[in-house]
Amino acid sequence: MQSLRDKETQLLGKMLTIASTAGPGHLSAAGDFSEQWKVLIYDQDGRDIISPLLNVGALRQKGVTLHLQLHSEREPIPDAPVVYFVRPTEANVKRIADDCAKQLYRTAYVHFISRVERPILEKFAQELVATNSVSMVAKIFDQYLDVIALEPSLFSLNIKDAFSLYNNPSLNETQIRAFMTRVATGLLSTVRVTGALPIIRAPPGGAAEMLAREFNTLLRENISVRGPAQALFEDCLVQDRARPLMLILDRTNDLFPILQHTSTYQALVSDLLDFKLNRVTIEVPDKATSATATKKKTYDLNTQSDHFLHRFAAVPFPEAVENNEKELADISQLEASLRSKQPSGFDESAALSAAAVPSGRAKDLSAALESLPEILQRKQTLETHTNLMQAIMKQIASRDIPSFFELEQSLFTTGVRSMDRNAVLALLRDGSKGSLHDKARLLVILAVLGDPHSLSKVGAEEYDTALQQGCAAMTAPVATTTSEASGGGSTSASGPPSPAVIALTLSAVHFLRRMLSLQQQSSSFGSGGAAFGQSQSSGLQSFFTSRAASLFAKATAFFTKFTPYYVTRVAHTLAEGRGGAEDETFLTLDPRSVTHPNGWYGPVSSSGGAASGVDSAVSGVSRFADVIVFVLGGGSYSEYYNLQELVVQDAGRLVTGGGSGARENSSGAGGGSGGGAGSSSSAASGGSAAGMATLRSVLYGTTDLLSGDDFVRQIETMVAATPGK
Repeated sequence: MQSLRDKETQLLGKMLTIASTAGPGHLSAAGDFSEQWKVLIYDQDGRDIISPLLNVGALRQKGVTLHLQLHSEREPIPDAPVVYFVRPTEANVKRIADDCAKQLYRTAYVHFISRVERPILEKFAQELVATNSVSMVAKIFDQYLDVIALEPSLFSLNIKDAFSLYNNPSLNETQIRAFMTRVATGLLSTVRVTGALPIIRAPPGGAAEMLAREFNTLLRENISVRGPAQALFEDCLVQDRARPLMLILDRTNDLFPILQHTSTYQALVSDLLDFKLNRVTIEVPDKATSATATKKKTYDLNTQSDHFLHRFAAVPFPEAVENNEKELADISQLEASLRSKQPSGFDESAALSAAAVPSGRAKDLSAALESLPEILQRKQTLETHTNLMQAIMKQIASRDIPSFFELEQSLFTTGVRSMDRNAVLALLRDGSKGSLHDKARLLVILAVLGDPHSLSKVGAEEYDTALQQGCAAMTAPVATTTSEASGGGSTSASGPPSPAVIALTLSAVHFLRRMLSLQQQSSSFGSGGAAFGQSQSSGLQSFFTSRAASLFAKATAFFTKFTPYYVTRVAHTLAEGRGGAEDETFLTLDPRSVTHPNGWYGPVSSSGGAASGVDSAVSGVSRFADVIVFVLGGGSYSEYYNLQELVVQDAGRLVTGGGSGARENSSGAGGGSGGGAGSSSSAASGGSAAGMATLRSVLYGTTDLLSGDDFVRQIETMVAATPGK
């Protein structure tokens, strides 16, 4: 079964294949250079979509010898065709028209990321006509690929500051609707890539329902007989194809996952390091300069090509550390063993010569030569993870992350009413623990989880004062990390933050408190959730600093627990058709419905049966095997892996007859559970018979993946620019 990532990779590969559209006089045979070699030009959005899927080697296999930014200075290559992959903007089409006028390339194949609107297309035509270069353009395509597949079951629309783009009080309705259209366009691309038409559900009222309705309208337009992209959505309209459930939620439905200090390996990479679109940048020693010098180094992380990350991305950090040390020791020993088989003065041609050594020895040396490159590659990968873990441990030691994680996890699982308020105040006042943003995240979490003291005027002031006291007590440098989205890189703040900086952060906290108070949703999170099981974890190994090890020792027990987040519980409830408040009140939209185009509030099966005009393929369906969860306003790796663990736990209960799932099955959580939404199996449309269906896959997407600090900074920027904040 193909994942979202595999499907989008195939679609991009097809885009780069131009043999079938080669111009007159250019053969499409395998030996024809018009097909084999081409130039790829993209804008920043196009690059962001391609880079997680196709590296330089993969592009070379597709015949791409050169790939460049659209708005850069480029030399003419008149003998090569060019493939453009850009967003349809006026600036982009003008630059493409300029390239055609200069005849930089032989023939142009223009692929727009999303649908090009008529005014932009007319502008492009006018530019080409004005320079008599219409003949340079061979084809124009709307690709509907405005989605970034980061993992087999994870995607992002890469819309920066998305939460602010619909929660800023200074925005008018037109601006908010334009933003919703932009997000809906990305979801349309997701459906095009997965090839499955979803049943859409969203909580009533607010931003989630607005987006769901906008998306439903856009989807209905495009799948109609006269739709602008009906041909691209033909796969979605196959009558007997399983239809996934798409759950659209607003970030304000649950702020906890994006603010909580996390525990699993890849989630910590995202939260503590400079990580964006599968690329992480850290400081590493620069021994060539001096013994103490450092330099920035960037690594690509991919659960499909990285054997270690694939198995340990979703496990507790101590367990990942232990396995990294063990595997690195094993691979180093194996390397030493293979190298020891090489005679002194080793020469490859001599080693493989029967005259030089006995035939048995030659075979051994040949096998060693063949396996050594793979072993060295694995060792390099493990050393990369060692560097990343050391960078994470530096952040942990500097900020005492386990203290925050332990407290937050306890609040989430046992409830705020049983908490020790003095312990919370002590952590806020302790200048040696946490950065300003660590403490601010804790303040908002208290409000999210329904702490009445936090939502009262007197209590909020007490917490704010404790935070200010803690910042004033900061003397040692506190390592912090800002992501690329925030203009970042790793920095160290020496001493306490200034009063102005503290005031701005507290303004962001006050904004979120007011929003939570108005929504009156805190009761939804007070009791946490029932854990589905436990997993095993190991302690940290001695090759890390003893200070960092001691910090984690007291929180190890919390790293082993799985507690479902709000989005996980809702996805599970709706997928299984359990009924309850969400199932009875959530909006349901079926893009195929004729008599109920605006949907209904209530379960898929009961309120929208066949008698009500709902597509018969879903009438009576109460269970779904495939679920797409989309969070508007920003998501996190913690939330992603929480959902993937749900798939593992659900499969485990099916196998064991109700027991918890086997832990080893979750090692591939980075890849989801196999296929993307809508992959075919024996399950009927949406699910199988009652008592037999199991959750097969959960595809998680969001407007942008953020760390907790990124989210707080986004609110800071918004309130700083808002009059009367």
